[in-house]
Amino acid sequence: EYLAPEAPNGEMTLEMELPETMPIVSLIDLVGKHLQLDFMYDEKEVEGDVTLKLEGALSGPVKVKNMYPLLDSVLKFRGYVMARRGDVVTVVKSEDWANVDPDLRQNGGLIEFGESVITRPFKLKHISTTDAETLLTSMKLGLAKSSIAENKTLIITAYAYRMPHIEALLDMVDQPGEPKVFRSRSLNYTMAQNLTDKVRVLTEQLSNIEISVSSSVKSSSTALTIPPKRSNETAAAYSRRVSVARNAAAAKRSAALRSGTTQPKVAKDDVYLDADQRTNSILMIGHEEQLSIVQDLIDTLDVEQQDPRTPLVYEIMNVDAEEIRNKFQELGIIGRNPSNRYDNSGRLTSGAAANRTPTGATSAANRPPTTATRMADNMGYGYDETDAALLEEPQVVVIEQTNSLLIRATPEQHTKIAQLLKYLDALASNTAVPYAIYSLKNTDPEEMKTVLMDLIEKTVLDKEGKIESVVRKIDDEIVIVADQNTFSLIVYASNRNQTWIEKLITTLDKRRPQVLIDVTLVEVTKNNQFDYDLNLLESFSDLTNTSGVTSALMEGATATNLVQRLLDSGKDRFVDVQSTGGSGTAFYADRHINALLTAMQTKNYGRVMAKPKILVNDNENGVITTEDKKYVEITGSALPQEGSSVVQTSTQYEEYAAGITLDIMPHISEGDLLRLDITLTRSDFGAKSSENGPPDQIVSNLNTVVTVPDKSTIILGGMTKINQSKSGGKVPLLGDLPLIGGLFRSSGKSDIQTKLYVFVKAEIIRPEQANAMVELSNRNRKAFEEDEAEFQNFEGWPGIKPKVIAPQRVLDLQ
Repeated sequence: EYLAPEAPNGEMTLEMELPETMPIVSLIDLVGKHLQLDFMYDEKEVEGDVTLKLEGALSGPVKVKNMYPLLDSVLKFRGYVMARRGDVVTVVKSEDWANVDPDLRQNGGLIEFGESVITRPFKLKHISTTDAETLLTSMKLGLAKSSIAENKTLIITAYAYRMPHIEALLDMVDQPGEPKVFRSRSLNYTMAQNLTDKVRVLTEQLSNIEISVSSSVKSSSTALTIPPKRSNETAAAYSRRVSVARNAAAAKRSAALRSGTTQPKVAKDDVYLDADQRTNSILMIGHEEQLSIVQDLIDTLDVEQQDPRTPLVYEIMNVDAEEIRNKFQELGIIGRNPSNRYDNSGRLTSGAAANRTPTGATSAANRPPTTATRMADNMGYGYDETDAALLEEPQVVVIEQTNSLLIRATPEQHTKIAQLLKYLDALASNTAVPYAIYSLKNTDPEEMKTVLMDLIEKTVLDKEGKIESVVRKIDDEIVIVADQNTFSLIVYASNRNQTWIEKLITTLDKRRPQVLIDVTLVEVTKNNQFDYDLNLLESFSDLTNTSGVTSALMEGATATNLVQRLLDSGKDRFVDVQSTGGSGTAFYADRHINALLTAMQTKNYGRVMAKPKILVNDNENGVITTEDKKYVEITGSALPQEGSSVVQTSTQYEEYAAGITLDIMPHISEGDLLRLDITLTRSDFGAKSSENGPPDQIVSNLNTVVTVPDKSTIILGGMTKINQSKSGGKVPLLGDLPLIGGLFRSSGKSDIQTKLYVFVKAEIIRPEQANAMVELSNRNRKAFEEDEAEFQNFEGWPGIKPKVIAPQRVLDLQ
């Protein structure tokens, strides 16, 4: 019994009220003062506040005896423990309890103030220390637990107030269990060492009982191998040889046991089984109820063996019967049961054929599982070593005279064997030919061949980029030939490789979605030119007395005839103004001055548009090109041949192209989004560097990748060319005079701008949207027929209906 200490002046009431929130160190100081305790702690570790909602005995005036339980609860709540040595109480974190060395108690007793953690040993009688420790851990009782399995002692460190709860819990579970008993069961029809494993598996599946089998039984089941009967051996000789093998195996097992073979460790509630080969009985140790279940299983299994197998002759038509028998052995249908007491290698032969035996054969029991073996298992020929005494495999004998097989098996086995013979005894068919032809519908054969060859082999290049070697990734020989004439692939490979190649070709050769790319190319040009010129002629005393050095103002006009016309008309001057073709001309003439003013401003605007459409597959290039061509004459001369003085001259015309090339590759992604890889190249002719030289070219490139929704239009602009210039001439000094200086100047200004806009609209046409293709074709046909009708209806003479030009509709022409 654990007793609580009495506090000095415990019934004394303190006229004070504890605050709702207070530091932990303040609470420690308060309790130490009234309980006369000396505390030691680290201020860096013991910190923080605690919230107290006091509505019970601790609300209002507090008794001294109630203060320590409050402190103990607060420290445990915040993860601290107390340990007392003499009059000093140490406060540390709960994970550091081992540093304060809690008090060791053999039994209960008085728990002093400050002893919040104690250590107590418990002596267990019936349960193991491991079970007790597991129970306490699962219930989160105790700070630490240590066990001594040899004397079944469990040492527990825990809070002092929890120790009575732990002691009561251990007293509750440390109780004696049901005693075990011994039983022996003699077997009449089954070998004891073969039945123990079967009983163990069935018992564990039937209930939660754990079965431990003696190691001697395990060694006997694995060490004994029954040799097969030889072809020329009698039954008596074979029986003696098997008996010798059994005795030798038993002697080896006895020697192994004497040399110190350890038995498996049996848990307290497990059932222990052992086989006694001398009496062919099973020895059992366990609880009465457990042994009752085991005995019921043994009674069910130890019955007289029934052999439902019947003989049946199978005539082999297309292959050798011996080969079929070997296939059965490879499949594991025969020769897999090492303890089969029947002969599976018997042969009914005549003459020298009786002594013929296969060479290089490997026992089916020692062969690793193959694909054929696993196929036989899936068809129901699975074999478990624990079935050695309970299952008999088919017996197969070759009858060479009739090329037949005599098979002794159960009806179910006969059914499965007949199914296998349909595959094994069959004529070679076309499927055995190692090549196949795959017709492609949507993918170019060369492209498909490239993809497949990347999977089959790897090309290694050297530093110079030349092929150094070809490494095959697949060991089997595979040859692939692309036939463009039939648009197909010819594949030479095994049936196993043909399977995955066919699946891969079917997956890749799917009709891909198409993308209708509608491109509008618009080029806008702007030409703004201004020219100003003043031609002034002045002579003194009049124009009739000019030196003739200066030229006339106009062609065919001279100073003499202008003055003569003034004199004949009785006028003193001419003033003429003319405007033609956007050009303005003003002329003034008298006897002393002739002036011709020419001013012209030219503005040209133009628009050139092209609207091509192309339909391309997903992830394939579509190219649109518009170009102008110029031809440059190249003249060459050849030296005359010997005996001739004529120089041979040849003329050729070299072609130069400039224009716009638009390269678009669409990629369809999720959500009907289109990623367009666009490359735009524009080239223009410039001025010739020489009269007979080729024209200069100005090239602009644009590369971009955009992602747009289906049926959306994007605009590519910015390809603008600007050619601006200013020019002029003046008379020195006079041309610089303010205002009137313009009379002695000529000026010109030119502004030529060319802008190219590219509008790209992409629309996805999927294979399942056949109506969309028809609708698109009908829309384009209708637009063409409207243009064709406008051509046919053009009137050469107003009011007279034109004659139709054959064919009336080009698309209907046969």
